[in-house]
Amino acid sequence: QIPNGRYYGWLESEFDLIAWDYDRHILGNRMNRLLRDRSLAELQRILEGRSSVLEIGCGSGMETLELLKAGHSVVAVDISARMLEVVQRKARGAGVADRLRVHRLRARDLGTLVPEYGSTTFHGGFSTYGALNCEPDLGPVARALGRLLPEGAPFLAGVYNRWCAFEIIAYALTGRIGRAMGRWRDPVQVGSSRFCVDVVAYSAPQMRRLFRDDFRLERTEGVPVVLPPSDLVRYAEIFSP
Repeated sequence: QIPNGRYYGWLESEFDLIAWDYDRHILGNRMNRLLRDRSLAELQRILEGRSSVLEIGCGSGMETLELLKAGHSVVAVDISARMLEVVQRKARGAGVADRLRVHRLRARDLGTLVPEYGSTTFHGGFSTYGALNCEPDLGPVARALGRLLPEGAPFLAGVYNRWCAFEIIAYALTGRIGRAMGRWRDPVQVGSSRFCVDVVAYSAPQMRRLFRDDFRLERTEGVPVVLPPSDLVRYAEIFSP
């Protein structure tokens, strides 16, 4: 198990360190660009009109900014103060800062927003790029979302899955059985995932159980399924034109 006290401090410091270079790191990878484009397309599908949106783990705001430009209002939460500075700077530069509010919070502390926002402020919420995988216990997160989002409001979760066919096959074929099974052990350690910190992998059935008290699963989609994860994309690009 992840030792929570030390883990959160490590998490914050690691993301503070890479905040100003995060966009280059993400957008310089073809698979990460695919993930961003897919999540934005899905957000545009589920958010109607100009909505008020809750984002958990906004990072440098690659999706945040696009939603703000589209006319939505966003309350963005992240554990990293530096990441939030990056988001705010982007919003000011784009002239949309008036529609952005930020809170420096661990995901598990989302419930502290209930007194301020209640259950009628938001029209939907989302968390992508594995931000929820940086939370060892999603119970408090699910309960807080049940209080913050009104009945019927959508929540989009982009989660680092426990299963990855490409990883299992690729690592097994090269004799790295330990790496092939890396996601099946918690925490998934640095070097065995695409993250700069240890994370917890969640399967689709686990997510359904964790959120079932307040949410109904509408759809599950694998992104990607037969393509490599972002940390292995360099091998696939060898064969790309």
